[in-house]
Amino acid sequence: MSRRDPRGAHVLLVLLLALLHGVAALPAQQVSHRIDFGGGERVSYQIDYVRPGVRQCSWAYLRVDVRNETSRVRSADVEFDSYWSNRVGSSLGVELEPGESRQLFLPIPMVGADGYYRIRTGGTQETIQSGVDISFQYPPAWSLLLVGARLDEGSWHAASKDLFGSRAEQIRSVRPEDLPPNWWLLSGADVVVVDGADLRFDAVAQSVLDQLLRSGGSLVVVDADRLPEGPLKERVPDSGERTGVQPVGMGTLLTLDYVESGGLPGARWTSSGSSPFAGFLPRSFGEQRAGAAENYAAPLASGAFGTLEIPGLGEVPLRLFFLILLGFALVAGPWNYYHYKRARRLPMLLLTVPALGFGVTAVILLWGLFAEGLGTKQTHRSFTVLDQVTHEATCWSQRSVYAALGASELRPAAGTALAALPILEFEQGRALQWEGGNRFAGSLVPSRSISPLATAGVTTERSRLRFRRGQAAGYEVLADAALPVVDEVGSVVVRDANGRFFANVATPGRVEPIDLETARNLLGRSLSAWTRMPLAPVASSASTYAIAPIESFARRIGVETVGVAHAEGFPSGHYLVRTERPVAHDDLGLDAEELRGAHLVFGRLGEEDFVD
Repeated sequence: MSRRDPRGAHVLLVLLLALLHGVAALPAQQVSHRIDFGGGERVSYQIDYVRPGVRQCSWAYLRVDVRNETSRVRSADVEFDSYWSNRVGSSLGVELEPGESRQLFLPIPMVGADGYYRIRTGGTQETIQSGVDISFQYPPAWSLLLVGARLDEGSWHAASKDLFGSRAEQIRSVRPEDLPPNWWLLSGADVVVVDGADLRFDAVAQSVLDQLLRSGGSLVVVDADRLPEGPLKERVPDSGERTGVQPVGMGTLLTLDYVESGGLPGARWTSSGSSPFAGFLPRSFGEQRAGAAENYAAPLASGAFGTLEIPGLGEVPLRLFFLILLGFALVAGPWNYYHYKRARRLPMLLLTVPALGFGVTAVILLWGLFAEGLGTKQTHRSFTVLDQVTHEATCWSQRSVYAALGASELRPAAGTALAALPILEFEQGRALQWEGGNRFAGSLVPSRSISPLATAGVTTERSRLRFRRGQAAGYEVLADAALPVVDEVGSVVVRDANGRFFANVATPGRVEPIDLETARNLLGRSLSAWTRMPLAPVASSASTYAIAPIESFARRIGVETVGVAHAEGFPSGHYLVRTERPVAHDDLGLDAEELRGAHLVFGRLGEEDFVD
């Protein structure tokens, strides 16, 4: 069963909105409001709508600084609704003691329409309301998010041509203390630039940006050696050359030791001819962005998901149904008539014919009910980057879910982001409602429909793959129960610290030395099995989405489809394995049976992972 076709008028409206919005640089949108209660008592609001980028499926947010300057406890309720039949929304409510100040962050999905926020204060009927733009642009305009005091928007706008190949069309500045607690609220930005000399970058702010980086973000840290202690500071080399590019999880970090005025990298590259951004972005970043696809590794990019086929759904046994209908026609007609005519009870046909018809209809309906089941099923593919040295894991997950009874809510774990699907993908009624605490309600998973879901998440994962040395060349594969390797030849490819390739080409549980050509073919075969999972024939724009971000990341580590894999770029001390189930993924609170899956793990090995 599939979703209803979106109406053509809806599609045209969203396309017009995408063209009309989101291509200009966004100015600061801070506004102040005050609710007076008399006698000098008031509740004050400072409101800032932050849209880091215009990428489809990403998020924006509303930052609300509220202060209760009254002698009573006051409630503050912040809500967002879309103009599209109120199908998308979010809400957050707090109570403030007298004299208390709070900073609230309300997630707003970039789903392709316009909306408005509304703020209500306890003890008065007065409300604060204003419209916000939640449209996305496809292909999206380049966007920069600047975090730090010295980063000048004008200077970085000029420098963005060297960074992206063309000028950024959206630049937004945010203070470190105003960063949201959830990394995915920054997922719309193409590149985030951080001023390491800003002392306001405490460990909390660094943790948010570090999670964004690990999930696939692109981060530039200028004056990296002056960062205060925190997760980002730990990414900066302790000694030697501190300027350079390094992969972190699925993202890319560029650290720069020195800056000029405006927070720009020093040693002007326009005169020297060398750019400090060289090698920072994936090779397809600038080349493909001018086209129609987002072919780069970025969290929650629209290319990260599609509607996968779920085995058994929509398959009708036509021959069986034909025999049932033929039997009904024979029994209800000639046989029924002959039987009751002999018994001289022809009036019974008035009862038996409708009863037989009702029975046949009930059989067909019950078949449809029980054939598709009463539980929740899914087709699922995931790609996990696992660092066995630091125990950091990043998992991109794409699934199509079929729930016979629907799911009233989804509960991603802390650190997991749910892609904001385009608004046309939702059924009628309340489609998406964020209710705080990373809880999503609505009809994201309606009953008896195929629902595409995409997530990106970071977590701590202690499962690992080890390799035991034997007397002969090669290693025995030792896998944890939480990292179950597929029991097939070619499911494990590892490159040791000396650059030699090994794979389980003869026995599933043992890897043996292989040449470069074999490594190319096996790496490409693993990725090909992942990328070529069949899509469902759903009449929906989601079914046309590619999985370009995964392919781009795979190219970055030297893995491509069969025949064009570049195994030379596969890093030493790493492995790529196919697993029977996802590793370090979030089930969103869905107890779903997996009918088909494809799961890849790209892991970094420590010295202790090679045992005797």
